[in-house]
Amino acid sequence: MMRLKIFLIGLMFVLCRAQFANAEVISIEAEGSYIFSIDFAENIPAAKEYALEKARQAAVEQAGIFVESHSEMEDFKLVKDKLTVVAGAILEVLKDDYRFNHSDDGKTIEVICRLEARVDTSKINLKDLISKEQLLDTIREKDKQIEELLKRAPTDANQRLFMIAKYERELDVFNLNRKLNWSALMDTAQKLSSLDSQNSTAFRATAMYYRNNEDMRTVADYCEKVLASSKTPLLSIEALSQLGDIYFNEFNDKATARKYVDRAIALAKKNYSRKEIEELVNGTDVELVDVRLTGKTNSIRELYILKSDLEDCTPEFEVNLTLMEYKIYNIKYRIDW
Repeated sequence: MMRLKIFLIGLMFVLCRAQFANAEVISIEAEGSYIFSIDFAENIPAAKEYALEKARQAAVEQAGIFVESHSEMEDFKLVKDKLTVVAGAILEVLKDDYRFNHSDDGKTIEVICRLEARVDTSKINLKDLISKEQLLDTIREKDKQIEELLKRAPTDANQRLFMIAKYERELDVFNLNRKLNWSALMDTAQKLSSLDSQNSTAFRATAMYYRNNEDMRTVADYCEKVLASSKTPLLSIEALSQLGDIYFNEFNDKATARKYVDRAIALAKKNYSRKEIEELVNGTDVELVDVRLTGKTNSIRELYILKSDLEDCTPEFEVNLTLMEYKIYNIKYRIDW
């Protein structure tokens, strides 16, 4: 949805020089376990999911050590939490097996997951990962949430929260590096929607699936259906924004696009103060890198960028010009529509 103005096209910018040398593929074996209680009426599928996630975490730790030892970077420090996300994004699970240990009293069962995976450093595009900094932050936070949920009592409510977090993370990783195939994306989005019908991550993934099929009428119909059943302002704003983008950029119907966008802005103003909107739209560190806007974004910011495009309104920005590099930064959009 983020569109660059014509006057920016053609400018090339350099953020950093980062590469991974000596590309190599390694195999990884890891185990994870989870003990569940018969008294808590837990089920085997949920316990296997817990054990698999623990095994995957162990594999990611091994992959992170490998990635770090095979990296050469200039002008950028790959900190530990970012290293974990990079390793997790390129970890490919090849096989997982399970075994079960029953306690002597028969009240608990330990589920042990052993998985085989591999990591290929040639698949790492660090510069591209850096340009998706906010998505990396989201995945890191989701990792922490999943880890905390694994420490909780295995109630139905906690199992539901765990699965929601797990599916959201899968969709974020797909968005990060297109690791999943499209059918897997849609399957995960549907599972997430069944657990949380108002989930914005599931909505965005489903819309992206339909867009990939280049069936814009289906995308529009889907967004209308979600809008009609939406019970949260954020989901309504996202559905309206998607409709505005489709009618503006796909159907070439500027008048209809403006109606959807104006409805979304009115809803944003109703649920956020002017100060909050200013922070969401312009309180982010955004710059132009390789003819792409990079930095943190959010649904409200995307909405106001779309409004600027509709009204052909050029944002304010600062330019830094050196002998070898252009840099456009502090990009500010109007919020007084």
